[in-house]
Amino acid sequence: MSTEKLTMDSDGYFSRRRGPGPGPIAFTSLVQLLTASMSVIIIVLAIQQGTHYQKIVADLEKEVAVMKARREVDLTLLSARLEALEAKTNNAQVTGDVNSRPQAEPDKTSDASKSVAESYASTESADVPAHHQRQKRAANSVTWPAGAGACLQGPPGRDGRDGMPGRDCPCGTKAPELDELQRKCEDLEQRVSDLENTTETTPTPCSGDTCNLPSSCTEVAGRSGFDNQAFYVIDPDGPGRGVLPMVVQCDLEGQKAITLIGHDSEARTHVDGVEDPGSYSKDVTYWNSMEQVRAVVDRSSLCKQLIKYECYGSVIWSGSMNYAWWVTWDGRQADYWGGASPGSGKCACGQAGTCSRRCNCDANDQTWREDSGFLSHKDDLPVTQLRFGDASTREEGYYTLGKLICYP
Repeated sequence: MSTEKLTMDSDGYFSRRRGPGPGPIAFTSLVQLLTASMSVIIIVLAIQQGTHYQKIVADLEKEVAVMKARREVDLTLLSARLEALEAKTNNAQVTGDVNSRPQAEPDKTSDASKSVAESYASTESADVPAHHQRQKRAANSVTWPAGAGACLQGPPGRDGRDGMPGRDCPCGTKAPELDELQRKCEDLEQRVSDLENTTETTPTPCSGDTCNLPSSCTEVAGRSGFDNQAFYVIDPDGPGRGVLPMVVQCDLEGQKAITLIGHDSEARTHVDGVEDPGSYSKDVTYWNSMEQVRAVVDRSSLCKQLIKYECYGSVIWSGSMNYAWWVTWDGRQADYWGGASPGSGKCACGQAGTCSRRCNCDANDQTWREDSGFLSHKDDLPVTQLRFGDASTREEGYYTLGKLICYP
């Protein structure tokens, strides 16, 4: 086996002892090459580091822009709510004797009703829990007899909410525009809160258009017609007594004008991870107070509400054990499902004899099944709570609860 050695001569060159090959390599040249390579590496690293810092700055600028956009959206939504609440407060002011109150022209009432409803829809979309506020205002409102005094004043409202906390700009960045938007938002929030307190604590006798509101969607259609599935303000029990005016959705079914009242549980919703009867619970909150909803139900010839349960190994009844049920408007546990009669303890198929058990879901055979139908017993409507169970290991379900629909 041949061997070779790398040696350095007196001139500082490396060379091999045997065989032809490339010439000697200068040691100083090798050092220079290594130095140049290190310089290149340092330059590349510096460029990469600079790019990294540029990305950080760009991200910070983007975050500031997003913060500014959010503040502008908040400002727009709060302005819309303020405008609607100021309009509501102005409509509630009554001056002069009750007998001298101006009466609205009948042909203007539907337009006024729709205008108020549009304000309602725009402001409610700006505030997710607004239905809770409407219920609270309705619960705290004081009714008044017809012919009451011209000026009613409730107790002082509570202090308004604190404004939204500010956000620090990253890395000490100064953003005067964000500060100004924050200040405007806080000011608008305070004004909105003050107006909400006023509407919660001050009873508002009818005046102007509010004294001649339609009592139903049928009356809306009879006065000037309506856009299908649009929102309108109605007063189901007449002006100056009973429940306050309320916002409903009007639609046509054939030649009949029907009233729709929605809630927060209309979406198809998954049920799993529960086993005991009724261990899954969902409270249903409506657009209006329960007193207002019941006023519509009481004055309707028919009301109905769709209830559906899609099940996979999840039963409604197991023998005499009820695993799923719903709760009536006055807190009673209902023992029947959509399409069946009160007191039957069955679903539609069980009452009709088209399934072997009380409900389709009671087959419990790891196959997707469904029990659905309309609840139409007026004394029980609307549904205020849903309860489910038997949806744990390899078991699940989906429920759907429709709007309350009432007919003239």
